[in-house]
Amino acid sequence: MYLNNAGNIIQDPGFDAAIDDQPELAPPEAAEDIIINTLLMGVDEGRSDTIIVVRYNKNTHQIAMISIPRDTRVDIPGYGYEKVNAAIGKKGGAALAMKTVGNLLDIPIHHYVKVDFRGVEKIVDILGGVKIDVPPGMDYEDPAQNLYIHLKPGVQVLNGKDSLKFLRFRSGYVDQDLGRIKAQQKFINAFIDKLTSPSVILKAPTLINTMVISAK
Repeated sequence: MYLNNAGNIIQDPGFDAAIDDQPELAPPEAAEDIIINTLLMGVDEGRSDTIIVVRYNKNTHQIAMISIPRDTRVDIPGYGYEKVNAAIGKKGGAALAMKTVGNLLDIPIHHYVKVDFRGVEKIVDILGGVKIDVPPGMDYEDPAQNLYIHLKPGVQVLNGKDSLKFLRFRSGYVDQDLGRIKAQQKFINAFIDKLTSPSVILKAPTLINTMVISAK
């Protein structure tokens, strides 16, 4: 399952079909593992624009994140070397992306979360916004993509629409994608802080119906 750009939950039959057709893509059993690895993909126009592996330790309850630049060249099983963000759009979809990233990092990937980038808007708005320190210089326009980013610098609460702009901005960073990765990790930390705050408890039923975590 995944969240589309209208914020609706969509069944993802292609995942199970890929496993049936290509059993080598099946993720390993996770039940007895202390470390659970989840692949987080922000998908835009058929490619994963954001790729993050979230590692959760069941014993210590600690969470760590590993970001993978979208232009990283990897060996996609059955297709050869391409950019890692292309895996999600090929036959096998999420299963192939899990296998590709797992091979790259030499770790098992047990679950995945696939979110249409614009679905982020609805989630953040349900939370009441996310507080973050916006760096100077977040000004960028690309009429071809209907992308217009103009965010004021400083600590502020971003709504869903501005959060998406914050996450997509990359051209103003000296290190381009690496700069965006750092910003995205910063945002995710702020998002988790908001998600676990007492003020969100009453919103839990709505969030559960909106956010989808899909497993094997």
